[in-house]
Amino acid sequence: MVSRTDVIEISKSTDRPKLQLVLVTIFLFLLFLAYLQIGLGFDLLRSDVLSYWNESFNWKTPFGNWWVPGYSLTIALVGAVTLDLLSPVAVMVLISGAFYVIGVRTAYSLAKELKIGSAFETALLFAAYPFVGLTYSVYPIADSMATALLLLSALCFQRQRWTSFAIYAGLAMLTHKATWFFIPPLLAVAFIRHKESRLPVLLSQIPLLAWIIAGAFYHGDALWFARWSVTNLVVSKRMLPVFDGLVGPLLSRNAAKIIKGLVVLATFLSAVAVFIYSLRFRFWFGICIAFSIISMIAFINQYEIWAAVRWSKILLIPLTYILLCRASVFRSSRISSPVFLLLFLIGVTSNVLFGYYLTRLLSP
Repeated sequence: MVSRTDVIEISKSTDRPKLQLVLVTIFLFLLFLAYLQIGLGFDLLRSDVLSYWNESFNWKTPFGNWWVPGYSLTIALVGAVTLDLLSPVAVMVLISGAFYVIGVRTAYSLAKELKIGSAFETALLFAAYPFVGLTYSVYPIADSMATALLLLSALCFQRQRWTSFAIYAGLAMLTHKATWFFIPPLLAVAFIRHKESRLPVLLSQIPLLAWIIAGAFYHGDALWFARWSVTNLVVSKRMLPVFDGLVGPLLSRNAAKIIKGLVVLATFLSAVAVFIYSLRFRFWFGICIAFSIISMIAFINQYEIWAAVRWSKILLIPLTYILLCRASVFRSSRISSPVFLLLFLIGVTSNVLFGYYLTRLLSP
């Protein structure tokens, strides 16, 4: 017989890695925030961050062309709940930091669900994903919130909890346009393979459709959002109809753009490898995520292609699953401590360097 005390002790031991992960994640976030604001003297309230803040005042008519309204409405809600006592940066950093922690914790839960032996290490590598893991959590745009919602959708997808999956999927698509690449493949697989998911999947699209229809009346244009997005985000800037975002930077004579192109190329090759192996193992989550990254790189133009790198951190989870749990070339199902430490240091260092580059790029 298992006593109640034994159950409590098991529960505590199970929760301990999650608590440790949350504490480490908060520490990383605060440390990188101090690096940008104190070390580099960077004012976060500029560029897209400032635009999101201004959009939050338009909560009655949230029909801007550039963004879907989820993040701006959340800013307005948190501002109202805190009685407008917090500064704009404090409000947005609070939201971004909270969802960053939720995202890392969910990455851990997803890795555990996939039975990845190094779930804790995988989550930390996700937290410090090269170039973008820390930078785009501290720089408070919609990425952290949308990433957390996407990961929560993926976790519910793996657990076949279709009502929760539909709720998170619907919220994700209202928070960031990038999720429009990721959520539809997951919805399609759930709809085709699981009959019980079909009603929740259909209902999940009602909020987004309602927003698009209301915006059509507001703008007097049925294609108001699609027309703008295609023109500014998809239409190629070169002769190639696809892969402008991959080829364009590589063919430029600018060193920074060439480096960006090489990072995009590495992301593309990783996604192709994950897609091929996922097809072989009928690993549907990996198929959907890899397909989404490949689609982003194929269709987003060179001016917006960095979004594919920002969102490629989701690819880390199926990649780790394949390498540790499926690929026969590895003798161990866990990441060794030296390898983890090396990868983690590479991730943190690349974020520090990219954070410096971003502050110089955005500074007046």
